Amino acid sequence: SETSIHAANILSQVSRTHDVI
Repeated sequence: SETSIHAANILSQVSRTHDVI
């Protein structure tokens, strides 16, 4: 469970960064 949550958090952060760029 923690792995999935952590992965989702990273994915969301990456997506956000990409959107900013």
